[in-house]
Amino acid sequence: MGTIPDNESYDTVGSRRMKTVVDRVNKSARCRCCLWMLAFWCAATVIFMLAGYDKVVQTVAVDQMVLRQGSQKYEAWKDTPVPVYYRL
Repeated sequence: MGTIPDNESYDTVGSRRMKTVVDRVNKSARCRCCLWMLAFWCAATVIFMLAGYDKVVQTVAVDQMVLRQGSQKYEAWKDTPVPVYYRL
């Protein structure tokens, strides 16, 4: 990185650099394609989070919490290594 000349401010140099980067991206089809794919991925993620995340998490959580006879979780629950004492 170079030094900023005395007659220019950081904002001028920064905006000039940003313009250079934007010009390079606009000229490169590969960069534009990657940016479009990134934008599409972000939009799809946001739509999924807003529309279906709660339903998916609830379905998975409920499915994992159910004890079924013969399952590994049921056996671990039935034969706990530590005695459980209830106080009424």
